[in-house]
Amino acid sequence: MVWAPGDLALTDVVMPLMSGVELVDRLRECRPALHCLFMSGYTQNAIAERQLLRPGTLFIEKPFSLDRLDAMVRRALVGGAPSD
Repeated sequence: MVWAPGDLALTDVVMPLMSGVELVDRLRECRPALHCLFMSGYTQNAIAERQLLRPGTLFIEKPFSLDRLDAMVRRALVGGAPSD
């Protein structure tokens, strides 16, 4: 796998075999500086209540518009340190 500066993982929070957080942790074994953006059909409040993501983690709620996705991807890539 080839990685480039500004790499971004976009993943769902809840998946059948592993969580999005577990996926990002595994990807970061190869690419520690990987940025990430999590998405879910669950509301941000539900994600927070279940503590599925750490506070401050970039998150986009489904459904989302392409404009909203574009804004969040840009935020993830220029936001400094990778978020998890």
